[in-house]
Amino acid sequence: MQVGVEIGGTFTDLVWVDEEGVVSVGKVPSTPSQVHKAVENAVDQAAVRLKEVTRFSHGSTIATNALITRRGARTGLLTTKGFRDITEIGLHDRVGNIYTAFYHKPRAPVERRASSVRFQNVSTGAAMWSKPSMKRWHNRKSSSSSTTA
Repeated sequence: MQVGVEIGGTFTDLVWVDEEGVVSVGKVPSTPSQVHKAVENAVDQAAVRLKEVTRFSHGSTIATNALITRRGARTGLLTTKGFRDITEIGLHDRVGNIYTAFYHKPRAPVERRASSVRFQNVSTGAAMWSKPSMKRWHNRKSSSSSTTA
């Protein structure tokens, strides 16, 4: 059985596919103060037996919205080499006429000092050219208070 859950601000949706390929859906109210409870409630309501689940996928609109609206906890970005500046480039958040002298670029959703590079490279076919090194990550993290690319 495959299960997918998406936690939104108002509702938490569950989609599951049983062994015969039958697709079913469920929806329960979200529980913002205890996000995991809505997932448990959706699984219970659907009578999904977790022992039979072979794949569990998760998405979270509330996390995306928190990042976009810049509410919630301070956020960091851990990315692969070459993508550290992706949030500062900001092609996703252009509001108004960018060609006017009075244009003010929106603040990046993640501060540059809270961004770090994880040492790995991935090909277009998702094959890893070089494996990530958590030892290098931990050494880099502890060696300086501000991270540079």
